[in-house]
Amino acid sequence: MGEGATVYGRDAAGRFELRPDADGDVWDPEWPVMLVDWFGATAYAAWLAETTGRPWRLLGELEWEKAARGVDGRHYPWGDFLDPSWACIRTSHPDRPLPSVVDSYPLDVSVYGVRGFGGNVQDWCADVFRREGTPVEGGRVPPPSRQEVADLTSARCIRGGSWNGVATHNAQSASRPRSTLGNRVGYLGVRIAFRP
Repeated sequence: MGEGATVYGRDAAGRFELRPDADGDVWDPEWPVMLVDWFGATAYAAWLAETTGRPWRLLGELEWEKAARGVDGRHYPWGDFLDPSWACIRTSHPDRPLPSVVDSYPLDVSVYGVRGFGGNVQDWCADVFRREGTPVEGGRVPPPSRQEVADLTSARCIRGGSWNGVATHNAQSASRPRSTLGNRVGYLGVRIAFRP
């Protein structure tokens, strides 16, 4: 995916339409949201919360990990063995890797029924990255603190596999790289949730 190429334009009637990017690929509207920095991801969650009246937000790192690994600590959302055809990762493509429609890999689903944790697009987490991980309070998975979410300078943890990621590392549910808040890349997107 080339830098700076516009992936949409307008047709003769003025309606938006998808156009090939710098590599000649036409983006599918059913691909996950990507090229979103942390600021855009949190702004979207805040807008959706205000619009719907539900408390939408980015997941905390531990919330993400539990949703992906379950309580048994599996290596991948589906279990402990990896076949490249089970998730949208670099080695699952016969040609050049690209993102895929969200439900294209039916085995990339966690024990809780959440899709795409092992591949496609990595997810921003709300809380600040700590080398030692986020502390657990009394055996429960805490949501990220307001103080951490308000910190606009510290790197955040990103979780999940990606369409361009190395399977042996990125697709593992325990993988936890970090990123600066303004980073916008084609393998990093947004996943939001709310507690009812």
